[in-house]
Order: sequence, then structure tokens, then C-alpha cells
Amino acid sequence: MKLAVLIIRRSTAPLAALLIAATAVWLSFAAVRPGFNLWSDLVTGLSTSSVYTGCIAAGVAAYESGRWTDAHRERVRFSRRTALHARFTHAAATITPLLAGYGVALLCVTLLAGARGFYGGPNPWWLLSVAAALLIAAALGYGIGVVAGARWWVAPVAAVGFFACYIAFRSTTAPYGVISLFPVVTNADSEFVTYVTPTMVGQTAAWCGATVIIIALAGRWTHASRGATAAVLVIAATSVFAGAATVIGTNGQYTTGFNSRDFVCNGDGVVACLNPGYLPAMTPLLSAMSQLNERAAGTPLEAKLLEQNVEGIGDEPAPGARSVYLEQFANADDIHFAVYRYVIKYGGMQTCMRGGADPSAFSAVAAVDAWLSGFDDDVQSAGWAGGLRRLQSLSPTEGRAWFEQNSDEYFGCTLQPDSLP
Repeated sequence: MKLAVLIIRRSTAPLAALLIAATAVWLSFAAVRPGFNLWSDLVTGLSTSSVYTGCIAAGVAAYESGRWTDAHRERVRFSRRTALHARFTHAAATITPLLAGYGVALLCVTLLAGARGFYGGPNPWWLLSVAAALLIAAALGYGIGVVAGARWWVAPVAAVGFFACYIAFRSTTAPYGVISLFPVVTNADSEFVTYVTPTMVGQTAAWCGATVIIIALAGRWTHASRGATAAVLVIAATSVFAGAATVIGTNGQYTTGFNSRDFVCNGDGVVACLNPGYLPAMTPLLSAMSQLNERAAGTPLEAKLLEQNVEGIGDEPAPGARSVYLEQFANADDIHFAVYRYVIKYGGMQTCMRGGADPSAFSAVAAVDAWLSGFDDDVQSAGWAGGLRRLQSLSPTEGRAWFEQNSDEYFGCTLQPDSLP
């Protein structure tokens, strides 16, 4: 214990731990989407931070390992059991503060999320796998320091090399399960998923086992006793192979689409059911949908019951309901974009996208979609700006009468530009 305290006092690891904590907290909250307070966004940001905290851990561990190895090379060379014990003690004293930095980040994120009323909570295995990724990144750097010594370039090479290997792994055509064995967690969390826990458990087991192997080999590199580590190596190798096989078997998948229908429903005329974490968008969404209904009343596009979904992920609304998609809520355009996606999904554009549609009819339907939703994308609407402006000049009564008169052509994707007002 005294040796560990002495090492930590003379180490740069505590300072690196503060940097790791600051990086993780910053990136966690940077991933929070405007308008919503969701734990899933925090977990996504925390996962993304593993790329950068891994670089920090690898560089610092390489520096500390190389410095210690050069300073104690002779003592390690002529000693056996004490040298192995000292090696593991130093590795633990170097890596523990780095993991503590991650723990501090989790504590800060939890306290801030609680104070701000974030909805949901993290998956414990997800958080543990991020910690295991930081652990093995530090162990890899430590091993590099043992081999390379205290040269000035060792720490930068370890840090930059970690990032370069991450890019190289992600650029390969290997199955995603193989790519996921690199110690970085960049999966995105969501309120509309269920978790594939075996992947997280497998990664944790593989990375922890690999850490033990790397540190044990570092002891052998400095001529420590072989017999003292044989049993540990067998157990660690078993953990690595079992964990890796699990990750490859699940293809590195962390989540699968699932809608728990944890909804709060509100509205009169049109009812919207949103996840509690998205409630700040409820009032403006209902207002925008009511405006849509003023124009589309009595047609198949009229919205009555809406359920929040993620497009392509758990997108199975209850009978009689339709899906609505909310990405973020930074301003009114985000709400109008949600209405626009509803119009695209349930309006005439679906007929146009099946193929064979007249390009002029496509343009006319697109102009009507922009008018109905209130989402005027300057780039998309450039080709039918004139028709859109004429539609926007109609009064609510005139607009509803025009759409009712031309709804058959709109839904059939036969509407022509000269039919626009």
C-alpha cells in the first residue's frame, strides 16, 4: 500500500485522470440533443468519449511504464518474486487513477443529470464496458512503455497509435463483431431500443482478460518468474477467447429496436403520445399537427392518434395510430420537420416514390407537402418555389377547400403544377 501511494504521488496519472473526467463529462453533455433531457444521449456521449480517453490513457500509461522500467531495470533484472510484485503494483498504481477519472465522470454526469431532471437511466453493463475499454487502452500503453522505455516519443506514439488503430479498424471490411473487439465503444443509445447484454459482457470479459495478459507479459519481459503467472494467464486467456467469441457471435450489436410504449398522451382533436423524455415538444407538436388538420380535414392525411417512434426502429404503432418522429427540439423548424416526415410517410409522396411518377407531378406533390407541413427547405423547394408561395398565400378556408378538391390527384401522384393555385 505504501509503495502504491508513493508511486501515485510521483505519477502524472492523477492529472490525466482529471483530464479523462473532464473529457467524458463534456462529451456526454455535448451529445444531448436540443430540447430534450435524455439519459440515452448522455450514454451515447460517454461512449464516444472512449475514443479520446483511450488515447489519453494509452499515452500516460506508456510514459509512466517506460519511466519506471528504466529507473528500476537492474533491480528487476536480478530479482524474481519481488520484481513481479513490484511490476503489478506499479501497473495498478498507474491505471487505477485513470479508471478513477472515469468514475468521477460518471458521478458528475449522474449528479448533473439528476439536478436537470434527465429521463431514463444508463445500462450498467454498457457503463462497465466503457470502463473496460479504458482499462485495456491503458494496459496497451503500459505494455508499449515496458518495451520502448522512457524515450520522449513513446507517450505520443502510444496515444496517436491508439487513435490510428481505431481508424484503421473502423475502415476495414471485417464483420462488425470483429471490429467491435477494438477497445472503443461508439454505439448510440436510445429510448426506443432493448439491449443486447451478451455483447457488453463479452467485451468486458475480453478486455479485462487481455489487460491481465499484457501486464503479466510485461513482468516476463523484465525476466520475472514464469510459474507465478501461468495459472493467471490461463484464466485470462479463457476470458479473452470466450468474450471475443460472444462479441463476434452477436456481431457487436449493442441494441435492437424496441418501443416500450412508455408514453404520455395529450391533445384534443389530435392526440399525441410521446415518451416522457420528449414532453417539451408536446405542445408545439400538437399545435403544428392541428394546423395540418385544418388543411387536411376529411382526407386520409388527417392526424388523429400519433405515437412516437424512431423510423425503422421499433416502428410499429398501435392499431389506429400513426408514427411521428422527433429528432430534436432546438426551434420551430424541428417541429415542422417532424410534421413534414409525417406528411411524407402518409401522404401522396409514398405513391410518387414507388416509381413511374411523372416528374412534374412529383414536383407538385412536393410543393403541397411543404405547404401542409410548414417545413420549407430552401434547397428542396427551389424547384417548386412558385407553387409553394401560391399555396402559402391561401387563407385557411381557401387552403382546405383547395386540398379537398385536389386530394385524389395528390394521393395518386397525378397532381400537375398547373393545378396549384
